[in-house]
Amino acid sequence: MKRNLLALIVAGGCLLLAQNAEVLLQRGVQKETVDGDLKGAIELYKRAARQAGGNRGTAAKAMLKLAECYEKQGNQEARKTYEQIVRDYGDQAEASIAQSRLGGRPGARQVQARKLFDGPYMGNMGTPSPDGRYLAFIHWVTGNAALFDTMTRETKLVTTEASWLDYKGFPGRLVFSPDGKQLAYWWNDAPGQLRIQPVSGGSPRVLLESKNDWLSVIDWLPGGTHLLAARDRSKKRMLTLISVSDGSVKELGVTDVDPYNSRLSPDGKYLALTRKDKADGDITVLPLLNGIPNGPESPLVSYPADETFLGWAPAGDYVLFSSNRSGSIQAYLVPFKDGRATGEAVRVQGNLGRVSSAGFDRSGKFYYHPSDTGGSYDVHIADLDVASGKQKAAPVKIPAALTGTHREPRFSPDGKQLVYHRGREARTEIVLFDFATSAEKVVSTGSQPFVMGVHWLPDGRAVARTGEKYLVVDWGQQKLIDLPIAFQDVPPGSTNSCKAGVWMQRKDQEYRLLSLVEGKRWVVRKEVNTPQSEPAFDVSPDCRQLAWADNKRSTLLVGPAAGGEPRVLVQLPAGERIDRRLPSVRWTPDGRYIFFKKVKSWDKPLEIWRVPAAGGEPVFTGITGDWMEYLTVNEDGSRLAWAGGRHNYEGWVMENILPR
Repeated sequence: MKRNLLALIVAGGCLLLAQNAEVLLQRGVQKETVDGDLKGAIELYKRAARQAGGNRGTAAKAMLKLAECYEKQGNQEARKTYEQIVRDYGDQAEASIAQSRLGGRPGARQVQARKLFDGPYMGNMGTPSPDGRYLAFIHWVTGNAALFDTMTRETKLVTTEASWLDYKGFPGRLVFSPDGKQLAYWWNDAPGQLRIQPVSGGSPRVLLESKNDWLSVIDWLPGGTHLLAARDRSKKRMLTLISVSDGSVKELGVTDVDPYNSRLSPDGKYLALTRKDKADGDITVLPLLNGIPNGPESPLVSYPADETFLGWAPAGDYVLFSSNRSGSIQAYLVPFKDGRATGEAVRVQGNLGRVSSAGFDRSGKFYYHPSDTGGSYDVHIADLDVASGKQKAAPVKIPAALTGTHREPRFSPDGKQLVYHRGREARTEIVLFDFATSAEKVVSTGSQPFVMGVHWLPDGRAVARTGEKYLVVDWGQQKLIDLPIAFQDVPPGSTNSCKAGVWMQRKDQEYRLLSLVEGKRWVVRKEVNTPQSEPAFDVSPDCRQLAWADNKRSTLLVGPAAGGEPRVLVQLPAGERIDRRLPSVRWTPDGRYIFFKKVKSWDKPLEIWRVPAAGGEPVFTGITGDWMEYLTVNEDGSRLAWAGGRHNYEGWVMENILPR
């Protein structure tokens, strides 16, 4: 009897420990994915693995999550933990995942990925120097071109003219010349400029200027004589050849080029392109002769999956690409010769995720930026005392059910709900958040293009815009329904209701407002059309007035929508500016107040202020934050919402990818 009782006690204790291990595992996942606390998650995963006891499945899961956290930190313990999983948990599914992270099949080359940099003051959208000494990137905090020294781990700015306080443009993708002495990039301004910048310093050389075109440099031809670029002509993104000596331009008849996921082979004979619209393969190869198309474009790999070109091996004999063919996004290597793949693609790195490719250096190291670390935004809420304009308590984050990038929150007409859209992995979701229940309703956009915003109609329906289409969100049936609408062009000030359903649209260097309620469209007054930067303006609820920041963003003005003398509402102190992140100016739906975001310095938090629309002293609400975008206000101005957070950019290098 005592033995049976003892056995029951032991069994019960083991069951309790196993259950506790599951709880610890879930707490670790919460700590890692929601709180972003890797250190805290690591401790929970360690405890879960220890307490799992004979539950090998839970122990293996905890160990795998532990290794992934180490890997995100760039900690060498990641490899040791993966090796332990392979050694001690070979009967579990996690062992095969761990083996893939170690470099594929047993005996295969040991691919290693390590973090180069991590932080809000870094960036992306550049290539490595041919010798791997530098990684070029856009320093998004200042808006300048920068270099990260992979040996000293120091950062230096290559350009210094950019400023988000006094907008003077910013660079596009930065591409090293074959000799590593120059950078080619498009400077985004009005007019834009294609520039060649000496890495050693000094003034750039301008190859060409354009007020109407946008360019993105793809690559240099061998020898550095020409550039391949994507030129935006009526949004067709034409493949273009540009002479480095005189800036002469030749369009090559290839359209819809993705400049960020296309590269020239090291010998200059082939251009690899990512083609998401091709039925027979996402990655194609175009033969070239001296930069000119020299044959038909053909698929490199044909597989029913979402695949993206990442880079050419230095000898041009292998192509690296990402694919979700196995469920998650992983890196694959395929041999290449004479314009085609000559063998099967082999997985070289598991759990890659979405990345922005920087490319290979000459030694075979591959550089990249994880996409999911660079723009994770949360929706924030703050309650205000309407009389004083001050916040009642510190802002809180919406408890989003899923991680991702949350954009453009909008209060429902009755203020009881909030709608926003969320990018998560390869899909976009439209989300309805209920303040009373803290519950979400989610509708996936499916195959629809990128969501360009969600607005409310006065009757309580939410409408999403994708491309040129408007779609009503049906929460009950979880689908999007076409909303046919034809807009009538009217003079400014001839509409009556702008409280809901008003969209801003930029076309041909002009900003227009579109009313879904009245089916009318009008061009905003010319002072608001500042092509040098994103606009800082809003329309009054009755459509009769505009509030906007002047070109220097030091003055907030209010004037008739139809034109006429404006009045100064706010004059900021010297050195301070109205923020450029959309929207920086927001009228309350009742028309009484105007909120605006103010920035004092690029390294200081943004501030939200309120001023009476009729005139008066501006009031600091007490609300500050990083990268606050999409400010929205409820009906009486007692609650604000915005999407924001601190951008965190990571640079990684992957080694030992290529066969020895």
